[in-house]
Amino acid sequence: MMLLLVGMLTLTYNAPSVEASKELPPLLLETGKDEYLLGELVNFTLTNIGNETVLFGGFPFCEVYTWTSWKPVAPEVFIYLAWSLDSGQSSSWTWDQFNGYNESPVEARLYVAKDIYGYNITTFFKIRAITVSIIGDINGDGIVDIYNVVIIAVNYGKIHL
Repeated sequence: MMLLLVGMLTLTYNAPSVEASKELPPLLLETGKDEYLLGELVNFTLTNIGNETVLFGGFPFCEVYTWTSWKPVAPEVFIYLAWSLDSGQSSSWTWDQFNGYNESPVEARLYVAKDIYGYNITTFFKIRAITVSIIGDINGDGIVDIYNVVIIAVNYGKIHL
């Protein structure tokens, strides 16, 4: 009788990550406000809040995604160029709420902007539908009451009554 003993030995070596070992620059990514109306320009600002100059390669400095699906909506084109921010300096980029990936206006929902440099700097903002209320003697009975209110909501380029 022959006995065969088979075993497995697994050796794991976790090399130090380049990303984990490099110190992240103190940067602040923000929008001008937390909530925007459909069609309103969204302004993004990247600020160097540290004491040293930070070098970058590519512009704009962030990409916009739908939250929580992480589908990219803007920009669809990046410019590869070297640029920098000195201490206290900022750079801005304005987005017109157009989804360049499917060539249509975006819809009202929550979005996240994330830096393109791998620092995982994010900022969240909401785009909400435009709502218009029309109040008057709509039914012609001579009385302005709850039966005379029309609410129109515009979302994703469609009008909802």
